[in-house]
Amino acid sequence: MGHLSRIWHVKFGEHVLCSQGPINVYSFGEDTTRQKWELSLDLTGLEGPKGSLKHCTTDSCHSGKNIWSAAVSNREGQASLIATGGADGKIVISGGKAKTGTDQSYEDFDLDLSFVDVLEQIQKDSGSLSINPLPKGSFKHTFQKYAFLSDSRVITTTSPGRMFVADIQETPQWKEVRLPGEVVTDLRSYNVMKTVASETVVLGSAAGNIYLLQSGRPIRPVGNLSGKIQDILPLVGASVQNWQAVITVLGADRAYIISYNASTDEAKVGDLTLSLQEHYIPTAAAQVGSAIILGSRVGVVTLYPLPQDKAGMVLPQNWSRDPKTKDAITAIVALPGSSSNFLTTCRDGKYRMYTIWHENRGFDLRHEISPPMGMIEGAWFTATENPELILHGFKGKQFVYYNATTSAVLASLECGGAHRSFAITSPRTNPNALRLIFTKSSHLRFYSQSTSFLRTLKEGGHGREIRAVACSSSSKYIATAAEDTVIRIWSPSPTGIGFKCLATLEKHSSGIQSLKWQGDNTLISCGGSEELFIWKITKIDSDYDTLAIKCEAVWNFHTKDKDLRVMAFDHIGGWEHHDEIAIALSNSTIQTYSYGASTREFKFGSEATYTGACPTQLKCMPNGGDILVAYTDGHLAIWTRPLWDPYPEEPIPNKAPLSIELLLKLHQSSIKSLDAVNPVDGRWIIATGGDDNALVITDLRCDDDTGKYVVNGRYRVSSAHGAAVTGLKIIRDDEDVVEVVTVSNDQRIKLWRAEPQKDGQGMKITLQDNKYCGVADAGDLEVIESGKVMVGGVGMEVWEFQPFKWL
Repeated sequence: MGHLSRIWHVKFGEHVLCSQGPINVYSFGEDTTRQKWELSLDLTGLEGPKGSLKHCTTDSCHSGKNIWSAAVSNREGQASLIATGGADGKIVISGGKAKTGTDQSYEDFDLDLSFVDVLEQIQKDSGSLSINPLPKGSFKHTFQKYAFLSDSRVITTTSPGRMFVADIQETPQWKEVRLPGEVVTDLRSYNVMKTVASETVVLGSAAGNIYLLQSGRPIRPVGNLSGKIQDILPLVGASVQNWQAVITVLGADRAYIISYNASTDEAKVGDLTLSLQEHYIPTAAAQVGSAIILGSRVGVVTLYPLPQDKAGMVLPQNWSRDPKTKDAITAIVALPGSSSNFLTTCRDGKYRMYTIWHENRGFDLRHEISPPMGMIEGAWFTATENPELILHGFKGKQFVYYNATTSAVLASLECGGAHRSFAITSPRTNPNALRLIFTKSSHLRFYSQSTSFLRTLKEGGHGREIRAVACSSSSKYIATAAEDTVIRIWSPSPTGIGFKCLATLEKHSSGIQSLKWQGDNTLISCGGSEELFIWKITKIDSDYDTLAIKCEAVWNFHTKDKDLRVMAFDHIGGWEHHDEIAIALSNSTIQTYSYGASTREFKFGSEATYTGACPTQLKCMPNGGDILVAYTDGHLAIWTRPLWDPYPEEPIPNKAPLSIELLLKLHQSSIKSLDAVNPVDGRWIIATGGDDNALVITDLRCDDDTGKYVVNGRYRVSSAHGAAVTGLKIIRDDEDVVEVVTVSNDQRIKLWRAEPQKDGQGMKITLQDNKYCGVADAGDLEVIESGKVMVGGVGMEVWEFQPFKWL
């Protein structure tokens, strides 16, 4: 309760006289939450005015840190309209009713009902004066299970075995479902109930009895299984009319399939079974193409071939388990328009996508992401031209309803936390509308909304300063990483204006220092807490337009305290069996590793330590092994090591020792930015920007006789900027002319040209262009396509150079 850090704004809500009830107060904080409070005042006391403040709700509106701006409209007799703007550049509005995205068939209400409240409402209904008598004996009357027969009808069972149905008009109108006495007795104290198709619910009891309830028809028994019914799992993706479900029995070595034939109106139970491994407890099921997929309570995903016969036992064909989780799989759903790709959700807070191999021989993990919502309980795709992924689950004590495609929270409701009975429904063409029913403190809570309670007026980006920008080799994707520990992958917007966020990667635990692409499908990131991750990025063939992203490998050569930062890294080279990378650690250490393409493992190569100054930048020379490293003491070092066999038969790391070949003092203090090019064989042009506001261009060559590096010249612009030069890029590297783009904390972007002096003695650096940049605290600069650079900091900007033009 309350904000986790500083509060920036406090505003009053809609006007209410003190005598008419509490006054709504809204607070907005550094923790990016908007919180609602009720202020109750007593102005009649003899001892003077008294008051109390009650916390009501907490809504997370933005990412990163800080809600910088907020406005609350005080409309008499109406709920307040609240707008917020955050450090992420996002503008969010809540309250009132949206002109678009509202479903007129869904009402707006929030009800809290006890068992007695439901009975009293039934008794007041003139058409339902007679209700089933209470069973003999002492029973605690609590709500047990919930299921939606349709968008407008919901069923609940109670501990005494009674069943109630609500027809939703403006508010729910309750009736009791008349059940035979033996059914009431069978469902008493324990039952399982799931919606398996439109207007159809299947129930199971502790005695193993299976019941079918369809709208407009009495409940009917359809089978019996020996043992306590543990769960009923709708077979998602099967035929809508001739539906199927998987029924599990406590302690059984198989799961039973119930199949319904619409033409004969017959349901068969147990003719077809799925063999289960020992202690395997299914928690989710789906049909994907010609396969049945089960998920278990401990995170195991199992594939069964779709049986050709209508009876018998089906054996599993393949199975997989994520070794990093033992949490339950909560939902499985096929990707739209695909017969070989499916998605799973898990209580570890992640959702994953898999691709089934040819002829159901197995499946591969393609995508693994943790959305900002905690424990995920379910997922579905919208039935729209461009399908969107909708998730629901629990985060702390909140129930969260989340659009994973647009990264928008559609609903957030305080419910007391996970592990409670609930049911949810939403129109398949409009995910903004929602109905949710659940148990809280033995009461029935029924919530309905016709549109999202939060509406995004302007999309945002990172919630903290961007520290790294990287463009893939074909300029197809742009990755940005920030102090908010998040990596975002962007592509140019289809409209040609701005960028579209394709994916958000949340795995780092502290600020990210560096990003680099290898081609279009591999992204490497590093940051604090000794973190370095390799990400595999691909496309999945389906109607759902998304990137498939998974963390392929984690660098795990950590120190005891894990308190170092991986400051920078670069790719040394790649061979048939492995790649080699160099990394710079904040304790002044440089290390090299080999990375196996098939093993997904790092192997230590060599290590060297500088004087103690922290490395800030690292770049590998294009000669197969030499490494440029910049330091906080203003020095630039070239580390070398003996050459070795570049084509080993196995991924063996190069353990040859590193030594400093050349050490240059280029800046008075820390080197903040670095780039290097190789315009001709044997020559390197190195550009550096420093905390001393200077730009330095160093001309190096390799002596043909000694093989040593020789400095042809160092050329310095002492006051290139009015503050630290935090980003630079060499954009032209002809043999005689070099052009460099720089950005700084002075919010200027500049274009420089270095060319030979007329007398042939050295080079002359001249300023070609100088423009104001709207990005504060610039952290990096990257060429995103020919003639264009992106600046990242507090926001992003794209500039076209020669001359500079803001886009």
